[in-house]
Amino acid sequence: MIAKNSLTPKQQIFITAYLTPGLTIEAAAKVAGIAEITGYRYLKMEHVQAGIKQARAELYEQAMGGLLHLVDKAVKTLDGAMDRAEFPGTQVRASQIVLERTHETIKVNEIEKRIAELEQLLQGNNGGIR
Repeated sequence: MIAKNSLTPKQQIFITAYLTPGLTIEAAAKVAGIAEITGYRYLKMEHVQAGIKQARAELYEQAMGGLLHLVDKAVKTLDGAMDRAEFPGTQVRASQIVLERTHETIKVNEIEKRIAELEQLLQGNNGGIR
């Protein structure tokens, strides 16, 4: 993982602006106080690409954290729908959603675990493969 301190302040600002929805590379460069061509050069640099990847991961984590408060409400809604005898179709669909999401979560957790194990193996292999 790339350390944020390996990026210059302008590169950090550029990355933040670049990942802002609706901003073009030209606009991100302007926000960072650099020329547009410099923005394109930044995008070719490995450490900037790593910084973008890390920033995207952080944004994703923040977004998922924002959704967590809705999970309890969604589960209660599905639970209520499953209990309503007057709408059997709703009961079946709610049950299907719960089962599908549970299965998907298990699969994702297994994949994440396998990826972490592979990354550890690669780290042990002379610092990884390039």
